[in-house]
Amino acid sequence: MLAPTEVVAAQAQVTTYQQSLATAQQQLTAAENNLKQIMTRDRNDPLWRMALVPETLPETALASTIEPPDFENSLRRALSSRPELAAGDIGIEIGRINQDFRKDQTRPKIDAVATFAASGLAGTEGGENPLSDLIGGEIPGHLVGGVGDSFSNIWVGRYPMFRVGISISLPVRNREAVANSAIAQSEVRRLEIAKKQLEMYVEADVRNALERWHSARVRYDAAVIARRAAEEQYQSEQRQFQEGVSTMFLVFERQSRFIAARSGEVRARADFAAALVNMDRAVARTLETHNIRLVE
Repeated sequence: MLAPTEVVAAQAQVTTYQQSLATAQQQLTAAENNLKQIMTRDRNDPLWRMALVPETLPETALASTIEPPDFENSLRRALSSRPELAAGDIGIEIGRINQDFRKDQTRPKIDAVATFAASGLAGTEGGENPLSDLIGGEIPGHLVGGVGDSFSNIWVGRYPMFRVGISISLPVRNREAVANSAIAQSEVRRLEIAKKQLEMYVEADVRNALERWHSARVRYDAAVIARRAAEEQYQSEQRQFQEGVSTMFLVFERQSRFIAARSGEVRARADFAAALVNMDRAVARTLETHNIRLVE
């Protein structure tokens, strides 16, 4: 019942949709391959040759069901939970311990020394002993023998020796110790400055993530409204065409706008989901969001 030009226009529109479908399929395949590379270990994994079909349905009212995060609470959580800040605190603590140690090396040192030793003194007798007259007779039996007698004398503590003393060290112009102490102090100051800079970076990251969250939410809400309006216009144009007061060209135009609005809504939903993930990362809440527990 339509004019030949209308049929040609319909065929051209179908061809345009087929081209768009081919492009979308190519993008889907590329995204699927990228995800498989993250999920699988090698080409022999069975998942590598399987098609990935999402089972989670998209939220129809994603933005309206999520409360906007509070900046102060988000910043407080980020400053207390970000792992790089915790690592910075540990580095500063190690630096302060090293600083105290280096500083102690520049001070006078007094060491109390106490030692105890026991001697065996046993051995074999050979020839005349010039000390026999001095010791008043024969050599005692516990001094004549081998290694076993020496160990026996040590065991009973027959010849103990005690030594007690005090060692005093005065580091007069110990330039090496002073230099090491100054280096340790400088390292602590460097770590403290680095932590302050890192805190500024974390706060800026939270601000940017929060701004991205609000921007993505506004764009998603607007995309939903635009899609609904385009759908109503397309349906209205179809009714007018069926009543004979419109043309196929206008129907195609409304249909193209409706499809573009749906694509914009899906893109805005994906951007908002990415903003949610980015906000979780900024405040170190990713593991908690996905109920992941790390066992130490």
